[in-house]
Amino acid sequence: ATLDATGATVTGAIGKMGQMVSTQLDVEQSTTSTSFVAITGVTNTITPASTSSKIWIQGNLFWGRASNNTMWMQMYRDAVLINQQTFATASDTDSYFGSGVDSGYYFLRSAPFSFLDSPSTTSATVYTIQWRGDGNTLYLNRIGGATNQAGTSQLNTIEVLA
Repeated sequence: ATLDATGATVTGAIGKMGQMVSTQLDVEQSTTSTSFVAITGVTNTITPASTSSKIWIQGNLFWGRASNNTMWMQMYRDAVLINQQTFATASDTDSYFGSGVDSGYYFLRSAPFSFLDSPSTTSATVYTIQWRGDGNTLYLNRIGGATNQAGTSQLNTIEVLA
């Protein structure tokens, strides 16, 4: 038997996982954009089995910087921002997850993310990640100071059945 937080027995398939689409990206990219731009290759298309299904989006981006810079990221479903924060100001650019600066350009930084989306559709649904910096060069999957330290970024979309 499965029990809820009160100790009552729960029946039915709750939180059952359906399909999963995973993208691993091991190539390097860079940007100096101060506007959000798509990260090439970090895209998943998933077709929910039911309009009541949820999609769990999770993954990790590895990044570095060439100079003092902050990386900001946003998550999109079919080109629509899905993780806009209600507390964000114009200077925060409504970013769901951002990674700040610190001293040193020889660190491979990790930006993990997780978000539960309710697309309410049975049509193919495309999830993408966009990023921007503060004008200096950002690197995906490598450190800023050299090319000898690298990572593999990942985007997973997992259907959670109702």
